[in-house]
Amino acid sequence: MAKVAKIIDNLTGADEAELEQKEQFKFLQTMGETKCAQFKAELEKNALGEHKQIEVGGGRYIQYYQECHIDLHSGANDRIDEALNGFFKGKEGLKDGFHALISTAIDSLINETVMGETTRDMFFVYPENNAIVRLDIKAYVYRFTKKGLIANCENLFCYTMGKSIIDYNTLNVSELLYFLSDMAGASDNIEVVKKFAEEIVDIIKYLQQFNITPAENVLKYQLDDLRSDIQKTRGTMQEVIQYKEGMTNNEIADSAKKYGWVVQNEGSDNIIMTKHTDNTTNSIVLDNNEQTKKAAVELINLVATRDK
Repeated sequence: MAKVAKIIDNLTGADEAELEQKEQFKFLQTMGETKCAQFKAELEKNALGEHKQIEVGGGRYIQYYQECHIDLHSGANDRIDEALNGFFKGKEGLKDGFHALISTAIDSLINETVMGETTRDMFFVYPENNAIVRLDIKAYVYRFTKKGLIANCENLFCYTMGKSIIDYNTLNVSELLYFLSDMAGASDNIEVVKKFAEEIVDIIKYLQQFNITPAENVLKYQLDDLRSDIQKTRGTMQEVIQYKEGMTNNEIADSAKKYGWVVQNEGSDNIIMTKHTDNTTNSIVLDNNEQTKKAAVELINLVATRDK
């Protein structure tokens, strides 16, 4: 299996045959990217409540990842594993099991022999950064009736992943455990799902003990995620806004707008701020809590460091 974009980059178009092949791969890339864009739009509609397809979660997606490959075959998930390594930031002990769950689910899609196009919707619930996370995967395979019809390849495979934080207040432990058990159908290893369940129950107890609201939990998740990212890639955080005790919500919002944040409900007790990139949506709900304001300023600085 290879990324379509990588193949196109390696083709120089030095002769007519290679130029023709490059054009065919570009056609496949456009086909895959169009399908990924459709998947992302569907996920966003679900998150905003236009459809009632999300049984667990219902919050906005905070991260996306999409990719297109050709000549996918059973067991050839190295590239997908690379993507998951960057996307899944849970504990090391759970990472292999999580990969096994998704690989098994994708293999079941790959092993189907129906010619033409096949789509599959999958979701996984798991613990990460003291939050309960839902990962949605929309996958698409187009199988050609024979190799050589287009760009001498057998199939096109593309997928879009969306990550959202589950509001633990909307579901009880029993309901979450039901959906986790449903995930076990994607793997013969029920022990993986048991570990997820134990971690999730501990997270719910932790959140309830400290009365952490869903908005605070999303903010905390983003901070944990970006802190580790910045330490690995940048070393130090860029301080574009300096936190001062007693800062008002409007002062923070006005400063954030200068760095591309979209602000809603200005002047209210609950200002909502969002910052969008191609694959990430960062969000903050500002209240009058001093700790929330301090965390919000840190997140704005971390996002500015990431995007500079």
